[in-house]
Amino acid sequence: MKNKKILMLMLALVLMLTACGGGKEAATTGEDSDEIVIGVMGPLTGNVAIYGIASTNGTKQAIDEINAAGGILGKQVRLVIEDEKGDTQEAVNVYNKIAES
Repeated sequence: MKNKKILMLMLALVLMLTACGGGKEAATTGEDSDEIVIGVMGPLTGNVAIYGIASTNGTKQAIDEINAAGGILGKQVRLVIEDEKGDTQEAVNVYNKIAES
């Protein structure tokens, strides 16, 4: 059971890192944000939704635990979750949406 949780957390982290690719440079307003926003994409609907749902649930659980422990450097983490529907073109669209936000 513990190995399954670790595997799910690792999968969630891989998905999060996928969403952290190089996009436009973030605009700065001179203000420090009170939260860290992490974009997560996965197949939440479609033929392989079971994997995306499990991964997203693992990510949510990890973020809940991080936030309960005080966040990251004192900042709370907020997830932005997007459904790529198990479709490659939709995954590209969702990736671009996350990267631009």
